[in-house]
Amino acid sequence: MDFSAPHQRIGALCTLSLLLEVSATPKPGLVDRLGSGAHTDMDFSTFLASAAAIAPYFTACAQAGLALPQVDGASLGRIRPLGMACEKAMLAATGGVNTHKGAVFTLGVLCGAIGRLWSAEAPCRDPERILTECASIAA
Repeated sequence: MDFSAPHQRIGALCTLSLLLEVSATPKPGLVDRLGSGAHTDMDFSTFLASAAAIAPYFTACAQAGLALPQVDGASLGRIRPLGMACEKAMLAATGGVNTHKGAVFTLGVLCGAIGRLWSAEAPCRDPERILTECASIAA
């Protein structure tokens, strides 16, 4: 896989963030490498399975963002079907357990925004600009 392509790199970084988050240990009350915390329906391996299943979605959202000529009222609608498919993949991989639903939405919008702001000459690295673009997409 060519991670030099913007959408591939953005997607890979999102997946890495999910893996690093669940690997951070200890996290009292939350799932980590040592246990399930307060959750009885998920564990470390559930999170790994979920992250693997939803990884392609982040790349697809970044690619959708690259294709957005501007942010308008239809922008979220272009990303939403990817999120719905991602959620189905997550639930299938986890036996119906919601491990990453919040991340699916948040990182999906973030990937779309970064993808839209990407330029081969000058990739956007300005957090404020990226967050403003996220807010516009999610409006």
